[in-house]
Amino acid sequence: MKNPFQKIINLFHEKTESPLHITSRTGKLRAHDTADPDVARDIFKQRDAFRTPTFVKKAMGQFIGKALILDEDESWKYTHDLIADIFSRKGVSNSIAPVIVEECDTMIDDWLKNGDTPIDAERAMRGLTARAVLRVTFGKTVDEKEGEAIIDTATVALESFRKPSGLTLLSRIFGMPYDHVPRMKKEYADASKKMDSILDGIITRRRKLNQQPDDILGRLINAKDLETGGPLSDKKIKDQLVMFIVAGHETTAAALTFALDELLKNPEEIEKIRRETDGVTKGNNVKPDDFNNLPSACNAFKEALRLHPTAYEIGREALENTTAGGREFKKGDLVRIDIRKMHKSPDIWDEPESFKPARFEKSRFPLGYIPFGGGGRTCLGMTMALQEGTLTLAEIFNRVKLKAVRTLDGEEPAFTMRPKGKLEVIAAPRRKP
Repeated sequence: MKNPFQKIINLFHEKTESPLHITSRTGKLRAHDTADPDVARDIFKQRDAFRTPTFVKKAMGQFIGKALILDEDESWKYTHDLIADIFSRKGVSNSIAPVIVEECDTMIDDWLKNGDTPIDAERAMRGLTARAVLRVTFGKTVDEKEGEAIIDTATVALESFRKPSGLTLLSRIFGMPYDHVPRMKKEYADASKKMDSILDGIITRRRKLNQQPDDILGRLINAKDLETGGPLSDKKIKDQLVMFIVAGHETTAAALTFALDELLKNPEEIEKIRRETDGVTKGNNVKPDDFNNLPSACNAFKEALRLHPTAYEIGREALENTTAGGREFKKGDLVRIDIRKMHKSPDIWDEPESFKPARFEKSRFPLGYIPFGGGGRTCLGMTMALQEGTLTLAEIFNRVKLKAVRTLDGEEPAFTMRPKGKLEVIAAPRRKP
């Protein structure tokens, strides 16, 4: 006979699971924790049936307002279309790749002046990606001091970010429509105010120009507000700018740091990159249009993103009863797409914990690989990130020999997945073959 206490427990909680998908119910709350690529891809396709949960929007909105990543429907489409060509393959190749290569060579020149002094690789990658994204966003509007203040402020905000409170989930358990978000930490609030002040000054200066440069800020200043029909307010422009600054440097810098750490532990992969790069450059520096001829560096960057996805989870809420990937979802169900688990599942990958860039030789984006999301909301900066990662890795190993004096201790989840510990390297000139 079944334990009567178990019957009572089952009224309040139940759980079913498979290797890639867990469905649970606690009181009134139904939740799904999925690493099933078929489920994830189907959810991404159903933009009318699944949306970002309200409490997640509120939490992230404390810093980026209603920026593109949190926007929906016509407003999202308008802003997306406004700047999409900047991040297209052609746009990145023509306008962004030259900036990336130039900034990368400047960074390496500085490294070679460092002698035997260890270099903090993550700090160097953050500086590199920050300079690149600032030039794409603001053109030549900001000077070096102002740019450093923007990135420092964004970093403080990310490090002090608070995720939604457990009170939200507790309220859902008891069937209450409650989306509580904890109050900002003081550091987070101070960083937001400082960022607001810096961007106010930049936007004010730019509005005085007779003609706007063709960068992200220029396009936003020239854009119209779909709600009012007039220009976008400074607040709406600032929300978009903060999102591009954060998304454009934080995730790529972390991915590059992970890639360097993995490559230094796998010297045979470095030699593969070097042989390929030598055949392309013929003893010269990497050029912006070399991207398509550097698959080994690209695959190494992709493999680092598989092992250490910087966007490691995505939240969705079902807006209606539906199915995805053959599984049933009811209106109000919360879904956590666990990208990290998917990328390391032995049900999907051979030797999932091993660093094997050759996985991507047969398929650019194999099933079970979604570091940039999917569907119509695939990360707008995907092409920029791939070119930045590829060109940077190729040029580093083209020009220098790196010796690791300290490697990472792993990874730690925060607003994004970040390196744990430090990767410190010594750079020496590489003798050309």
